[in-house]
Amino acid sequence: MKTKIYFSFLLLSFLSIATISSAQSSRFSVGAEAALPLGNNIYSKGSYPYGGGLSFRYEKPIGDKIGVMATVGGQYFYSSVSAGLNLTQNSVVVVPIMFGGKYYVKDQQDGFYGSFEMGLGVSIGSSESVTFVQGQPKSSGSGTTTNFAFAPGFGYHLSRVDFGMRYQSIAGKDGSFNTLNLRIGFVFGKR
Repeated sequence: MKTKIYFSFLLLSFLSIATISSAQSSRFSVGAEAALPLGNNIYSKGSYPYGGGLSFRYEKPIGDKIGVMATVGGQYFYSSVSAGLNLTQNSVVVVPIMFGGKYYVKDQQDGFYGSFEMGLGVSIGSSESVTFVQGQPKSSGSGTTTNFAFAPGFGYHLSRVDFGMRYQSIAGKDGSFNTLNLRIGFVFGKR
């Protein structure tokens, strides 16, 4: 039930952003992302060596060098660990729903920028253990959590492409999930 509510919220957020993006000088981008888990966190580097996904971003200029933005997306992390005749498969989908701003060094939506976003990080995880001798799942589980998230970053904005890097942290009661994310966004709309 919670998963349906989160995905409904994600869909409504995306549709709202797409509708708003038709405003003059606002821009919309679709980005491919690569994520590298950092440190010893709840989804540690050993368990999930890397991840990837897509993000959708709306950006509205405010003044000559500042822009506000809303970002939603999904990042998928997978791991498979074998020990003897046992195989454990884990996966987690992280859905960041973030709002924030950008400060451009040169001009609006042109050149280097610094950014900061905060919002919610929805994590949807599953785990399954399989014993090869019997071929049946031994145990499985899944769960969904929603926690506070923040992401400072920097990047370079060209006319139709936005290159960005950010440190993303999603806090939780058992620890945090910290990643270094690289994003290449393809930008739509007039500058």
